[in-house]
Amino acid sequence: MTPERWRQVEALFERCAELPEPAREALLNEFAADDAELVGEVRSLLAYDQPADRVQAAIGRAAVEALGSDWHCPGWPVGPYRLIEPIGAGGMGSVWLARRDDQQFDQRVAIKFVASGMGADWEKRFRVERQILARLQHPHIARLLDGGAEDSGRPYLVMEYVDGEPLNTYCDQRQLDLQARLRLFLSVCEAVEYAHTQLVVHRDLKPANILVNAEAGPKLLDFGIAKLILQSGQISPQTRPQQRLMTPDYASPEQLLGQPVSTASDIYSLGVVLFELLCGSRPPSLEGITQSELAQRLMAGTSARPSETLVGAAGEPGSQLAARARARGMRPLLLLRRLRGDLDTIVGKALHLDPQRRYRSAAWLAEDLRRYLDGRPVLARPDGWRYRMGKLLRRHWQGALATTLIVALSVAFVVNVMVQSVRLAAERDRALLAEQRARAVADFLIESFQVADPGQARGETVTVRELLDAGSARIAQELADQPRIQTELMSALGDVYLNLGLYSHAERLHRQAYQRRSATLGDSHPETASSADRLGDTLRTLAQYDESEILLRKALRVRERARPTDLRALADSLNNLGLLLHERGQFAKSEPLLRRAVALRLQVLGSAHELSNVSRVNLALNLRRQGRVEEAKTLLTMVLDHRRRSLGDHYKTAMSAQALATLLTAQGQLDQAEPLLLESLRISRRVLAPQHPQLGNVMAELAYLYHDQLRLIEAEGLYREAL
Repeated sequence: MTPERWRQVEALFERCAELPEPAREALLNEFAADDAELVGEVRSLLAYDQPADRVQAAIGRAAVEALGSDWHCPGWPVGPYRLIEPIGAGGMGSVWLARRDDQQFDQRVAIKFVASGMGADWEKRFRVERQILARLQHPHIARLLDGGAEDSGRPYLVMEYVDGEPLNTYCDQRQLDLQARLRLFLSVCEAVEYAHTQLVVHRDLKPANILVNAEAGPKLLDFGIAKLILQSGQISPQTRPQQRLMTPDYASPEQLLGQPVSTASDIYSLGVVLFELLCGSRPPSLEGITQSELAQRLMAGTSARPSETLVGAAGEPGSQLAARARARGMRPLLLLRRLRGDLDTIVGKALHLDPQRRYRSAAWLAEDLRRYLDGRPVLARPDGWRYRMGKLLRRHWQGALATTLIVALSVAFVVNVMVQSVRLAAERDRALLAEQRARAVADFLIESFQVADPGQARGETVTVRELLDAGSARIAQELADQPRIQTELMSALGDVYLNLGLYSHAERLHRQAYQRRSATLGDSHPETASSADRLGDTLRTLAQYDESEILLRKALRVRERARPTDLRALADSLNNLGLLLHERGQFAKSEPLLRRAVALRLQVLGSAHELSNVSRVNLALNLRRQGRVEEAKTLLTMVLDHRRRSLGDHYKTAMSAQALATLLTAQGQLDQAEPLLLESLRISRRVLAPQHPQLGNVMAELAYLYHDQLRLIEAEGLYREAL
């Protein structure tokens, strides 16, 4: 068998290996009409298709036998290395696992042997490109360690050996949620962006080329080699479609059409990988697409969306939707809601058929994913949030004004609490100074929020977010000469941003307030402790647990020393540190902190106060995670009774009813759980908007209960309504 013939065999084998059995047979039958011998060779390789390591070994043996001078075997010396076993083969040659054999140090590597018959000019260019690859020094790219030439003169590469699992397999087997998957994917984007800055394009990004090691994280394999090797002169095998080195399911339209590739091609492949990572399947393949079909799809302007693929999976046999949701640690309806919106938009932009309409770089794709993780507007839809909010506020400007006033009053309440605490703790002149500062704060807030008055706004819609951003800018510009008032306003607006879910903005303001108070007042001052507690709790919501714990413990130490001066602040610190330890899985350490928070809030605020109820719920969730279900049920029942009496049909009452029902359902007490879920659904329908996520959560919970009771018609109706 000639090298040229072997490459044809391998190219067809690689295509068949990616296909299910029916499609594979159809493809082989199509080739058999023109070249039955070729199909026979491929069938002999496919016979070793189980397990995967036998396939790799069989390919390696077939390759070396076919190429004669490429012959290798276990134990064969290659420079300071000795071969162990073949681990792969491709159109460029074979890959072997090897170990360093010169007793200098113990190291396992992957050695790539380049196929013979490529010509002297090609080998010369390969040596030049090897030097380029040596520059790719990135923690998430498998490094080029060494290189050399065999006795025949053909070069080989010594690469870092990555002991890991393909990206999608790693995530699914560990049931990683969407956030954890996106954080891993961000590392991949960083590596791709780095390589692009080195003028290297991968062209074959796929999960099999992204191995994840639990300690080192993701590592990209074969980075840029296919692209670099195939830049071999005037006549390139790339012109023959059956020998293009790519994986069609992950290839961009321009690759499939044989057009020039660019960094945009890698962005498309990243989009396919992200699509599969999020929903468990790839977008519809473009293999076989023609230029005219591509133009028609471009005119239609649509891209595949992960959420739509999941909806389609709901009708697949074997409950594919439920299985994919379980692999992501969540229920199907929650997974659908998470994918719809920003994630669909981000993936759609990366998968745009027009290269010019995709993300300009992997860094831009990563930035949008970070924005999603931070709860910020994504760049792929810059006007979407503003447009929707603007429409809502134009229809309900009175409500917008009322909301703005509520925000202002909430901030004023925080300031008032501060003033009262100062009055109780200090002499009259300090109280007078605090009143003056509070008055200045109130004046500042009134000026900031006057723009919400339709008369002041001159007919233009002003959103709450715009008011907050404008107020934040004014704090920095106009209050530089009043640092105490400036830091108080930073803290107050930081709390508002946090309550609105704008966590990055909240972190920025709380961090500035903490740094200024620490520098001017010292770490032991109560105001510095307050800022440390607020910043620490904000970082907890961002899952930045290490720094959060340091700050929360600092605040708790100061407030412990100050007791009984401000027991309410001490309860806040105990509650926040307890929540952090709970989220870190340290349930036993979290419990005593949460218990003290409950006791202090009952002492200071009373049993019916909402903060006392919040502390009871936090403790109940902790006890449930420790398996102490009866204690948790007692607390949740108490909270529900309090909220029914004090709040009535309030969304917090609905959430309490659902929380207790969830616990009862887990115990198999479905008859007791059902009326609670019906109560929660009734209240939610009354007080929440039809599209509110909490309403969908209650519907889904009740649908699951009906499903377990085999009341399938009722369950189906709720499922459909929730979708």
